[in-house]
Amino acid sequence: MMDKFRTWAAIIGMTLIGPIILGFFVVCLIRGEFPGRLSALNAADHPILFYPIILALLYGALKCAQISVMFAIGYLRGRSRH
Repeated sequence: MMDKFRTWAAIIGMTLIGPIILGFFVVCLIRGEFPGRLSALNAADHPILFYPIILALLYGALKCAQISVMFAIGYLRGRSRH
């Protein structure tokens, strides 16, 4: 029974990691700054540097979200055939 819970916890964790990262970078884009130590880099003071960095990070987060969703779909399709 515990193995089943661990398996589902891993599946849910792998499925949520992509959208959580994506949400974080979308919030950074909306706020116009990075939280924490990188708060000196913001859209108001350094737009030429901020927007390419945030767009590259958003692209990476979108790919991570795609991979995590495809993992969940593939896992569930594989489980339904057994």
